[in-house]
Amino acid sequence: LDLMKSRAMKKALACFDSALAIEPELAPAHFNRGNVLSVMAQFDKALPSYDQALVLGLNVAGLHYRRGLALYELSRLQEALASYDRALAMQPDMAPAVYSRGFLLQDLGRLDEAKDSYERALVLQPTPQVKLSLGMAYLAEGRWREGWEYYESRWEGAHETGKSSFRRPVTSLPQWNGEAVTEQEGLLLFAEQGLGDMMQFCRYLPLAA
Repeated sequence: LDLMKSRAMKKALACFDSALAIEPELAPAHFNRGNVLSVMAQFDKALPSYDQALVLGLNVAGLHYRRGLALYELSRLQEALASYDRALAMQPDMAPAVYSRGFLLQDLGRLDEAKDSYERALVLQPTPQVKLSLGMAYLAEGRWREGWEYYESRWEGAHETGKSSFRRPVTSLPQWNGEAVTEQEGLLLFAEQGLGDMMQFCRYLPLAA
């Protein structure tokens, strides 16, 4: 477990393998072995470890949640949803599971249910990632005011931000929030994302002006 915390995943995996060679029915070791493999993005190998932990009687919310994440990454969405539901039946206030369930429901096109999950996750754990996903759900249903407000969390909550491929532009200029008193001033706009987004939003330049 200490090796996991220090992100030494290959060494951690070797330790869990050694423990299971000595005591094959050690359910927590199977569970943590699955967690290590998930961090290493080896979800096809993590899933059997999670399943074995369940067979051996480790029936806890965290295991069902982690198993759901692995199933999601393997595109087994209905099974992943069932795992999230089992986790939440045991621990209804598990914010990551509530959020992940919403993300999956949005992939399934069940936007209303996804939005409900995001709103609940926002109460439990108002992270930038949750706010961003809720904002995008609002935008998808045409709730522009709330949607754009939450979309401001993209600078901290976007997946690309975590990979350092999406950063807020550095400028000494103030951000314009639509104040009417600025109507005689200039407005500088810049492209912050991809070419498709830039082309999509060019149509709003006259409105901004």
